[in-house]
Amino acid sequence: MKTVEIIGYRRANLGKSDAQQIREEGNVPCVLYGGKDQVHFYAPVILFRDLVYTNEAHFVHLNVEGEESQAILQEIQFHPVSEIILHATFCVSVKTAK
Repeated sequence: MKTVEIIGYRRANLGKSDAQQIREEGNVPCVLYGGKDQVHFYAPVILFRDLVYTNEAHFVHLNVEGEESQAILQEIQFHPVSEIILHATFCVSVKTAK
């Protein structure tokens, strides 16, 4: 499988109004599960283009302020009318040998 790199930034505040502000700035609120702790971050929506709008599966190389993880996209939520990405959930994965 191919790998897509997404560069993200930790979220200082969690909540509905903060998530809305992140979306207005052209970013997507995200969560990474599967490690020691959950990582709440946001990433520019343009970085999701090669991951979401394709018929192929991809691994995701997440770089959240220098902390790197290999993950897969677990779930993505779209606005029902505008189809803008509202939220993305990732889970840590382990690449298997070929």
